[in-house]
Amino acid sequence: MFGKYVTHSVFKFTSLLAAIVLLPQLAFAQSDAAVQDTAKDDVSKNVWSTVNDIWRVANENHLQAPPKQSVILAAARGIYITNGQRPPKTLSAEVSKLATNDAFQKFLSKCWKECGNREIQQRDRDVVYSYVANSIEPGGNWIAPKALRVEKQLSENRYVGIGIQLAFRNNYSVITRPYVGGAARNAGVRAGDMILEIDGESTKGWKLGKVVDELRGLRGTKVSIKVKNEKDGKVQVFDMVRDKIPLPTVSGVRRNDDDSWNFNISKDGKIALLKIERISGSTAAEIKTLAAQIDQQGFEAVVLDFNVAGAVDFHHALLFADAVSDEHDLGTVYSNVRVRQIKTGSDNCLANKKVFVVCNKNVTGPTLMIYNALKKSGAVFVGNGALCSPAVKARLDLPNQKGALGNVTTSVFVPSDEKWLEKMGGEYNRRYGALTPVRFKVDVHCKPEDMLKAIKKQVS
Repeated sequence: MFGKYVTHSVFKFTSLLAAIVLLPQLAFAQSDAAVQDTAKDDVSKNVWSTVNDIWRVANENHLQAPPKQSVILAAARGIYITNGQRPPKTLSAEVSKLATNDAFQKFLSKCWKECGNREIQQRDRDVVYSYVANSIEPGGNWIAPKALRVEKQLSENRYVGIGIQLAFRNNYSVITRPYVGGAARNAGVRAGDMILEIDGESTKGWKLGKVVDELRGLRGTKVSIKVKNEKDGKVQVFDMVRDKIPLPTVSGVRRNDDDSWNFNISKDGKIALLKIERISGSTAAEIKTLAAQIDQQGFEAVVLDFNVAGAVDFHHALLFADAVSDEHDLGTVYSNVRVRQIKTGSDNCLANKKVFVVCNKNVTGPTLMIYNALKKSGAVFVGNGALCSPAVKARLDLPNQKGALGNVTTSVFVPSDEKWLEKMGGEYNRRYGALTPVRFKVDVHCKPEDMLKAIKKQVS
């Protein structure tokens, strides 16, 4: 009897002791879950704030902004997908019932919580924002704050770094082009130099993005690179100071020994080539400088090659058009808030030259405006022609440097003279021409390999 009592007491004591031990663990577990839920609520509020800002700037500027529910639906899908889960089939129906900002925020918070307790990284948020950007316009993209800073630098041609172009070979980043005026070229860095170390740390196996991030930095800060040249095997260490790099947006055929451009593409020295690599805030000034050099060297004709240039900011395009054309009425820009007439002045830096334009690449409104300016000023268009969407794309910056929406249609450019445009199906709508692509008519139709021959024939 006594033995049974002792056994029973020991069991009760052991159970009590286990409960005492487990209670704090249970409390901690519940506390951890509460902390994680609170953290997720904070994250969802932050995500909601950014999603709301994306929708707001799109609604204010986009030519045909989507309803808010479709943006929230895209955000919710992004949340599930970034967590490796399939979005519920009921998601669309759930979102359609929401009407207030508070309801939208709580819904996104619910989506985060349903995806488990994985810690939410910045890349998860960027995935969500990318889905939102694409829902606003197919092809629209999310630009994260870090990438936005770089894009602004490039757009305004004030990129800060050491001034090099890179390629990846044999597990290392190799310098293919040290830019004129950059810190690297001034220090003696050569094309073919393989970057072995940055600030004493081996770069073997580093991706190009990581190398670029390490070399980029604040203006005036120091950086050291150790290189080995691919051709002669010479190993050198260069200590440099990061600075603003004047990246060329217009180039000739190749660099001369004194770093000036060689423009000549014909044996008789009559035809010069200018490659429009991109159009930024400095491009108009650059082409005026190069046009003066071409004039001094006695060229009779200039070929403008637009095949490399990518997306173009409308304001930068207008500055460029003004630099290469006579005084003309170019057309009209339609947006949600105003109608704007576009005209150029009479400061044509190529006025005394025969101008040829190579156009084989599809373009949007800003480049279409440049083409129209050149066409009205007597330029001869050579090539296969190009599909033109009159849509004017723009970058929409969010407040407080949160990021930006890229490649968003904010307006439409309609040329004043459409005789040189071919309709590509359907009726061409002057107000919303972006919905109907048109083809640019060329004066001399030829294959890329026959272009120089065709241009020479025109010059002679």
